[in-house]
Amino acid sequence: MTLSPQHSKAHDITVVNSVAASLGESPCWSADCQSIFWVDLAESLLFQWDTKASMQKTWRLQHSAYSVALGDSSCVFLVGRKTIYRFDFEDGEMSPIAVIDDVASECRLNDCAVDSQGRLWVSAMAINGASTAGGIYMVDHDGSYEKRASDLLVGNGMAWSPEDTSFYFVDSGARCIYRSAFNARTGEIGNSKPLVTEFEGNGKPDGLVCDAAGNLWCAIWDGWAINKYSSEGVSQDCVELPVQRPTSLTFGGDDMSVLYVTTARSGLSIDQLDEAPLSGCPLSVKTSSTGIPAQSFQHNRVAAIV
Repeated sequence: MTLSPQHSKAHDITVVNSVAASLGESPCWSADCQSIFWVDLAESLLFQWDTKASMQKTWRLQHSAYSVALGDSSCVFLVGRKTIYRFDFEDGEMSPIAVIDDVASECRLNDCAVDSQGRLWVSAMAINGASTAGGIYMVDHDGSYEKRASDLLVGNGMAWSPEDTSFYFVDSGARCIYRSAFNARTGEIGNSKPLVTEFEGNGKPDGLVCDAAGNLWCAIWDGWAINKYSSEGVSQDCVELPVQRPTSLTFGGDDMSVLYVTTARSGLSIDQLDEAPLSGCPLSVKTSSTGIPAQSFQHNRVAAIV
C-alpha cells in the first residue's frame, strides 16, 4: 500500500513531528498544557509534544514503561511490567505507587486508561502472546487493585461509552473488541461479549478510544488503518494511514476533533520501512467527530512504595 507521506485518501493526515519511535504507544492529550504525551516502550522513553509551541521534550526513563496516563500538572503515571509509577516532571524520578502482584509470571502489564471516577485501568498480556493468562485490572485511588477481566491473550486498548454504561476492551491476540456492561460507581463490569471480530488481512485491533457520539475508533496493527465502529460494532469508516503499524490513538486539539496516533517501526524489514518511512512518527488525523476529554488518575496515596 503506497500512500502520500502527508495525506491519505479522503482524510487529512499530517505528521506531528519526525522523531520516530521504535514502538510508540499510549498517546494521551492534556488540555491544560495543550500537549500530547506518549511512550516508546522499546526504548524506555517518554515524550511530550507541545502543540502550541511546536516543541518536544524527551525523558529517558529508569524503568520500562508500556503506557502513560495523565496525573496533575506535576506528573504523569507510567505502567511498567507489574508496577505503576508516578513520574515527576521536575526531578525525572519514577516512584512506584502500586504493584499488581496478580500478574502471571509469563505476562506483563500493557495499555492503560482512566475512567470517569479517576481510577486507572491497566490491561495485561502474555509476553509470548500464547497464554490466556492476561487480564484487566482496576487500580483505585489508593493504589489498591481488583481484577476485572481474565483469560486474555494480549489485553490492550480500553474505553468507555459517553453515558458510562458500557466498557470496551481489546484482546489483540484473539483479534476481538469486547463490550461489557459497566457500573461507574463501583467499577464492576458485566459479562463480556464480542463486539467486533472481523479484521482485514493480518490486521489486529490495538489501541481504542470512544468519541462523544459513542463511536469506537481502533488502531489496527499491521492494518495500515484506523477503523471506526458504531457502539453496536458496525463499521462506519476506515482511515487509511501511511504506516503499517498504528498502535494507539487519542482525541485532542482545541475542539477535541483531532486524533493523535502513535505508530511503530519495530519488527519491520528494510523494504517495509522504505514503503512506510513515517513508521514510528506520531500522526494527527482531522475528523468531524468530537472526542471525550481524557481523565487524570486521581491517586491520593501519601507515600510511594519503598
